Amino acid sequence: MPGGPIQCKDRKRDYYKFNCIRAGEKSRNSYRAVGCKAYVSFKVLKCWKDHTVIVQRTYDKHDGHDPSDPKDAHFNNISSDLRRKIEELLSLGTKPAIILTECRKWAKEHGHRDLHNREHFVTPRDIDSVRTCMMRKKHFNCGDSQSVHTLLNGKHQEHVLFYQPYTSDQELMIVLQTPVMKSNMENCAKQAFMVDKDFAEINALQKVFPESAILLCWYHVLQAVNRWLSKSESGVHGLSNTQKRNEIISFFCKLKACTSEDDFKATSAEFCQTFKQYPLVCQYFQKHWEGIGHMWCDYGRRFSHARSETNNVIERFFHRLKYQFLSGYTNRRLDDLIEVLLGKADDYFSVIKTLQDVDRMKNRFADTLSQVSDSASRLMESGWALKITVKNSHGVNAYQVPSESREDIVYDVCPVESYCNCTYGLRGLLCKHLVLLAKLAEVDNDIYPNMETDISTLARIAVKERHYFVHCEDLKVIKMPSLFGNLFFCIG
Repeated sequence: MPGGPIQCKDRKRDYYKFNCIRAGEKSRNSYRAVGCKAYVSFKVLKCWKDHTVIVQRTYDKHDGHDPSDPKDAHFNNISSDLRRKIEELLSLGTKPAIILTECRKWAKEHGHRDLHNREHFVTPRDIDSVRTCMMRKKHFNCGDSQSVHTLLNGKHQEHVLFYQPYTSDQELMIVLQTPVMKSNMENCAKQAFMVDKDFAEINALQKVFPESAILLCWYHVLQAVNRWLSKSESGVHGLSNTQKRNEIISFFCKLKACTSEDDFKATSAEFCQTFKQYPLVCQYFQKHWEGIGHMWCDYGRRFSHARSETNNVIERFFHRLKYQFLSGYTNRRLDDLIEVLLGKADDYFSVIKTLQDVDRMKNRFADTLSQVSDSASRLMESGWALKITVKNSHGVNAYQVPSESREDIVYDVCPVESYCNCTYGLRGLLCKHLVLLAKLAEVDNDIYPNMETDISTLARIAVKERHYFVHCEDLKVIKMPSLFGNLFFCIG
């Protein structure tokens, strides 16, 4: 067996080969690899009558270094004290860059100066190697697939909705759901999905969830338009056209605010007329955005969509997953990622939710709903119920609620359809007028009947007059025309 350190270089079935730790191609920046050819290998064979034979091969001539020379030590393993410090910092979730600087401080404090000495001066790759060794201790099996199988059939079995192991005949498929995810899905249902403008993703969602609306993230719409306008092919690139690009972006914001399809068509025609001296801009708008206005304009999202216009929240989650839970390290094993998702991440957000429930942390969504509720209570206390006019529409109770800020404006409100034509209501947001009517229904059921009564009435009328059509028969989803204009809503 060759002298000096060895490492596992290649492992096959019943075959083990160990090369000298200083093997590998020598390069200008390498301080360890010198191209040493020394190795030892073992082959396990089963012979007659099941006797086991081990065949050993050895080449013990070291090249490029002398393993017996104590001065030739810069390939040594990391100092045990330094390794413990690195492991301690890793367990605390310290970022790699901070660990590297802390290790450098440790080396200087202990009087070490030889930067070639790996025992006291580590590289980012050494830190990653220490982390990998720590992670291996937590694995159920050295094989990723076997470890994943153990996790999903044991510790995390309750979170598995679907698991299809990988084989030569089928792809690996895993669908996981934590209690928090389940609660969010039940509350938000599948009325809409918000995505980037990726038509592969859009087509897949439309095929699997044909009853759901597809909304485009407004942030990514503006980002895509800005990037295109900055290109030479747009005809408005460069510093000299900065003002013109701002005007185009402002007009896109105007298009976004359209609350009806007719309004969008008229504004689109106005856009092309306004920028007719820039035909490339008009062609870009007509080709990429005009035909899918219902995906990114307000008229296509006139339903409750959690007051969200972007998918930046989920992107922030992925950013937190990468830099907080994975500490900036590249994840190379699926079982480690599952542990992070169902362990660290789920525990973290559960703690945040608990702190928000006891008002120790802000919950912006809950705060917004609270503000809407407070506004409705203020209207109720100021006697707004006396100003509301009942407007029976097709046997369903609708109401006319005066504006609080302008006496000449009256809003049409229909609780059964969650409809209000105020500024917030037309954007699919919960407004104070709908909340006001809900509060009044709790006090006086005679004038303001509860929701169940109006829903039953609306359903009877729809069936009797056949004011509906089957949108997705397999999922028993139908679409019904709204009592107010061109709006349709789904019932499943």
